[in-house]
Amino acid sequence: MRDPFHDTLTGLANHALFLDRFDHALAQARRSGRKVALLLLAPTEPEAAQDFKEDQARSCARKILELGLTRTIAGELKGRTRQADTLARLDTGHFALLIEQVHDYSQIEKVAAKLWPMFSRLTPENEDASRLCPSIRIAVFPEHGEHSAALIQSAQSALERTLNAGGNAYAFSDQAQRTRCCDPSLAGELRHAVEQQQLHLHYHPLIELITGRLAGWEALVRWQHPRLGWLEPADFLPQAEETTSIIAIGEWVLQEACMQAMHWQSRGGPAVPVAVNLSSAQMLHPGLEKTVLAALARCGLPAERLELEISEQSCLQENETLAVMKRLRSVGVRFSLDDFGAGQCPLGSLAKLPVNRLKMHRSLIKDMEASHASVAVVAALIDFAGSLGMEILAEGIETPHQLQILQEKGCRLGQGYLFGRPAKVRLETECEFFFPLSFGEPAPMER
Repeated sequence: MRDPFHDTLTGLANHALFLDRFDHALAQARRSGRKVALLLLAPTEPEAAQDFKEDQARSCARKILELGLTRTIAGELKGRTRQADTLARLDTGHFALLIEQVHDYSQIEKVAAKLWPMFSRLTPENEDASRLCPSIRIAVFPEHGEHSAALIQSAQSALERTLNAGGNAYAFSDQAQRTRCCDPSLAGELRHAVEQQQLHLHYHPLIELITGRLAGWEALVRWQHPRLGWLEPADFLPQAEETTSIIAIGEWVLQEACMQAMHWQSRGGPAVPVAVNLSSAQMLHPGLEKTVLAALARCGLPAERLELEISEQSCLQENETLAVMKRLRSVGVRFSLDDFGAGQCPLGSLAKLPVNRLKMHRSLIKDMEASHASVAVVAALIDFAGSLGMEILAEGIETPHQLQILQEKGCRLGQGYLFGRPAKVRLETECEFFFPLSFGEPAPMER
């Protein structure tokens, strides 16, 4: 008798059972506040990258079947997934994995990174099989959809972008329909990105909200990958942090940002700081202090013109890290605490930190227009920072209404797309240093 809920070839859950468990998992997640992740796994052909259609997906699935790999892949997947998660073979022939009780994205990435190499290892060494390359696309509740149909569509839409990058990768989908590429091969390529001059800095202005004047720049690293094009920090820095690459990249960013800031000053620009983000690995590295001082000395930039951005997690680092921060602060280097308000740092710890500025998490700013409670939280954080003698800056300002609320609540500094997007700058570029109060789209930088 045919089982109506399991795939006859693999014994895995079929499409109908998968959808039923998906809806049940989403209902539980809404009550618990946890995330649910959907992973669609598709061994595909590189030719499909240019014009992916569902019939091509079915063709790829048939090729896998012809190679006799379907049962083998199903068995390997079973051995690499938790019993609590649902593994299924869908009507398209693709595999789907439902991960419940997800705490954060790193948990999902670890699963994807464990599954991805399996396809290459199982592929037989013959001409036909070599044309198959795995792609895994991922959608997460609630960020990418509220219901199973929306999440499946979101994951499907990520496939084309993954294939356009050549396949052989796993990728997240998001509300803006951009893909966060997580190609495991990037870790090896990162080691050569600096020496091959593939890294570039883009700068995002920090603005005085009352006058519209420039208050500083934030340097953001981008990777011009020869195969994947422009990659943002979230696309490659998590992998860099798992290797020693993050130290070399961090040193390069620090030196380039200091050199650019000094160049602007020599061209008559205002004496505003340039901010550089430090990862947790950099904060813990024993050579951090020496690296910072060497970067300043190399180009002659005054220490007070450099601001180092640290995460809230850095509040919980060991005492030696705080000692380094205090020594750098004593010579004039500034520190800012990024994503303040995300809840990772106990408020009582802030008074002990040698921090000049708090940067309010963008989610707080986004919620202000729809919630009076969010406005009250933002106002309280502004007052709290003032009581500690710290500056506060609002991240993610995108609308005039958000700007108006922040001005009314006494927030002096801000950053966001309302004032312009991060852009590439050439050393010889002239730069306009004043943003009019209308906050129209500024164009002081060249892409």
